[in-house]
Amino acid sequence: MLVSFLGTSAIAQDDFRLPSDAVVEIYAHDFDSGTSVGTPDGFVAGNDRASTINVNYTGFTAPAQAAFQYAVDIWASLITSSVTINVNAQFAPLAPGVLGSAGASSIHRNFAGAPIANTWYPQALANSLAGSDLDAGQADLNASFSSTFT
Repeated sequence: MLVSFLGTSAIAQDDFRLPSDAVVEIYAHDFDSGTSVGTPDGFVAGNDRASTINVNYTGFTAPAQAAFQYAVDIWASLITSSVTINVNAQFAPLAPGVLGSAGASSIHRNFAGAPIANTWYPQALANSLAGSDLDAGQADLNASFSSTFT
């Protein structure tokens, strides 16, 4: 897998929001075609959530949304946070060969509850450590997936 980060800008002193033109591209290659990933033992979608994850879906077909929601349900059973995690998810044509991209919408450091000073934390983790939403009104994660990838 090749991952690239494009569109960087200057980092503010104590906070950083990825610019709107920032893109993390993940290129899929068939390195190990025999590998598959299953669900955690005993997983039942919708049960035993350790966190709440809200997703704002844009452009998803019903089957694509159901598949993504299933993954969200797995994450919600494995990730522990008292702060709701908000995700913007887009399903749209992307550049040729690009399967998708995802990442934190902002990163934070030196907030109340940060375990290590001068260390950057992605927003959802920073929120969980702080016990509050450090950037209310903004999604914690942005994800884009190709609707045309074959």
